[in-house]
Amino acid sequence: MFLVKEMKKYKAYIFDMDLTLLDTITSAKKSYIAAFKEIGITFDVTTVTHHLAIPLTSSYKEFEKEAKGSYSLFLETFKKVANETFAVDSKIYTDALDLIKHLLTKNVKLGIVTNREIKNVLDILRGTEIENAFDSIITCDAVTNLKPDPEPINKCLEQLKLNCDEVVYIGDAKNDYLASKNANVDFICVERYNNCDFACENKINSLKEIID
Repeated sequence: MFLVKEMKKYKAYIFDMDLTLLDTITSAKKSYIAAFKEIGITFDVTTVTHHLAIPLTSSYKEFEKEAKGSYSLFLETFKKVANETFAVDSKIYTDALDLIKHLLTKNVKLGIVTNREIKNVLDILRGTEIENAFDSIITCDAVTNLKPDPEPINKCLEQLKLNCDEVVYIGDAKNDYLASKNANVDFICVERYNNCDFACENKINSLKEIID
């Protein structure tokens, strides 16, 4: 697909994790099934990409009136199962691995901004070819406000020591797009599951499209 911005101009490439760098669907299904079960809700697994695109608070709020348990119980259960399954059941997309390895040959910086916990991120990267590839990793543990608030991207920019017009954020969800817009950062949507159902100028089907 056509990219409005020339990729060579960016000094840093910042990535979302779920469904951007990582195929996390199997782990996510297990986590949501368990978490919703704890509050008396049967989780529809066909909606997993929708829920991966929004904060856990929003997932809970969608069923709050029917829920038979608190958000804290929902969150605790989700985190428990995610910590048990994330590194085992998730895998780095081949096109993501190829892009990161390609960018490592260029004079650019790399970052991750995700609503996941730092433990999940480090567990999945450990032992891979890109374990030490990232100059900044911002997770939910490091900020007060999650995407779509600009705080996580702004914190990443601070660590990278770059301005908003020098980087691009690459994600798959509306929350990613809104976070980048709120931080005045260019955005590219990687559309793996026909999930970019929002107005976005830059859409690609594979991260390979970013490679020169």
